[in-house]
Amino acid sequence: MTDNERVRIALANHTPRLTLKAAMRFRYVDNLQTFNAGNVFAVDYPVTDDTGLDTRYVVYSYGWHWPLYIKEGVQWYVNSERYSITTSKHMSQFMPSEIGGRNRPLGTPVPPHNTMTCEQMLVIAEHGIAGMVLGKGN
Repeated sequence: MTDNERVRIALANHTPRLTLKAAMRFRYVDNLQTFNAGNVFAVDYPVTDDTGLDTRYVVYSYGWHWPLYIKEGVQWYVNSERYSITTSKHMSQFMPSEIGGRNRPLGTPVPPHNTMTCEQMLVIAEHGIAGMVLGKGN
């Protein structure tokens, strides 16, 4: 069983189930907390490579096939592709304040973040940015 399969089983068994409003109100994404709020959920993947990072935090919309945001170390990755009106709404509702979300203080500069295709995001979620650079998703 892979680490990602273990994470998915743990999510199903131990992650708090919330409403979308509660997940937004209590800023689960800003606090990098795992949650399951209907069609949006987030998990921490354990990192087993040599990067020295502890976890890779991933926010998904409508299943494991559509990551919205990934935080690995200090860097955020953002899905640049659009799928539906609802997924676009999830992107704005759950955007981390660190990269421009609704809870960011006015006038605060937005730090750089990387936009990626959905396919690239899936590789990063599974193998990390180092795995994407090494071509592990191919």
